[in-house]
Amino acid sequence: MSKVGLSLMLVFCSLLAFGQTKRIDGVYGEDNRYESFERPQTYALAQSVAAQIHSGFFHFNSQGKIEITEIVTLKEEFKLCEGVRFGNQPILASCSGALVSEDLILTAGHCVQQRTDCRDFFWVFGYEMSKNGAAKEIGAENIYSCTKIERKVYNGYADYALIRLDRPVRARTPLKVAAANYRSKKGDDIFMIGYPSGLPLKTTEAAKVTGFEGNSFLSNLDAFAANSGSPVFNSQTKEIVGVLIAGDEDYTMTRNQCSVISKYPESGSGEEVLSVHVVPRIF
Repeated sequence: MSKVGLSLMLVFCSLLAFGQTKRIDGVYGEDNRYESFERPQTYALAQSVAAQIHSGFFHFNSQGKIEITEIVTLKEEFKLCEGVRFGNQPILASCSGALVSEDLILTAGHCVQQRTDCRDFFWVFGYEMSKNGAAKEIGAENIYSCTKIERKVYNGYADYALIRLDRPVRARTPLKVAAANYRSKKGDDIFMIGYPSGLPLKTTEAAKVTGFEGNSFLSNLDAFAANSGSPVFNSQTKEIVGVLIAGDEDYTMTRNQCSVISKYPESGSGEEVLSVHVVPRIF
């Protein structure tokens, strides 16, 4: 991948990589997902959350610009009913990840199930919507290769990976991870930043820690496939306290043979978040 600042014209394509996800999620009570620019209090944090995107989608066109070749919307990919939120937005990401040092991404272990996943996927910053309702263009300077999977665990104990990038991320600030001895408490207010269903960057708010299961805590985050690996923050400290790894079903088929977002009680606890205390501090 060239390090020069070529302009990336975002023309989006279907997500073969969705097969990597573990389980999928849904909405608890109201849908509390927002565009990153709609949440100024967390916008700076959002700029350090990356999308995992398959490298096969990228190529140089005749003008020397990098393109992705087919436009597929959320509505088309999941056969959504009319009016489903974000239905007309493009989908691209297969997982989410957090910049935790200048060249290290923290994500879910199941997002890199094989060694070839390091070679075959880029980590991309700036995949988000603009205020004019279009996806922002992404410069090639925001596209990073994986050079090494530094650590990975994907078993009954934990589900995380630390990805070494091909170069330092100079223009973005690494996110702060809670101390190794930190433990979330039931009732803690939390929020998440990532790429639900492969959509451009979204911030998910109004969620709480609802319980515990092994090295994970449960929550009522409005999470979807491709949120896997999303950083989950304590709302007061703005530190990463967990990594989204699993949850309930995303979409429900109706009698009209189209799908709607799955709805769960606001008090539900179907989303599983790995506590960061199990992640080795190599950053």
